[in-house]
Amino acid sequence: SASIEYSLPIIIGLFFGLLGDVAIILPISSSFILGALSFAIGHLFFIKAFTALNPLCKKDFFLITISFLIFALFIIKFKYFDFNNLLPVVLIYGLIILTMVIKSINLLGNNVLRKIQLYTIILGSVLFTISDFILLFVKFYPNCPEILNSLSLITYYTGQALIALSLS
Repeated sequence: SASIEYSLPIIIGLFFGLLGDVAIILPISSSFILGALSFAIGHLFFIKAFTALNPLCKKDFFLITISFLIFALFIIKFKYFDFNNLLPVVLIYGLIILTMVIKSINLLGNNVLRKIQLYTIILGSVLFTISDFILLFVKFYPNCPEILNSLSLITYYTGQALIALSLS
């Protein structure tokens, strides 16, 4: 059924988000990469859930391509980031999260979901994406204001909670 095809990947995606939370705080040098990998796998499960409700189409690929090119140009042209050889990780992760958020937005008009579920999915995905955009500055911008770390956490946990609430 569409319910289990949606619910199970969401639960697995949330679990990988939890693993990412744990990985990022580990006192090891590869904690960022482990966290990014966990979150990316979680996003792939979210994408799987969203595509169970609305399969990928040409419009999705067009929007994903355009948004990724804009993101990549920003990342490469903004000279103040210090990626410390992590630029490929950031770009691949960016492609995955942009795919997730675009796929969630393209659920608009889906007749399987109640409106409240639809809005919690979209808002949760958008907040998660905003959180990760802010995290770019927190992790890779020298002398980043501390308030951005708090803002990243607020948007991240709110986004995760909304995605989880879409199950009810």
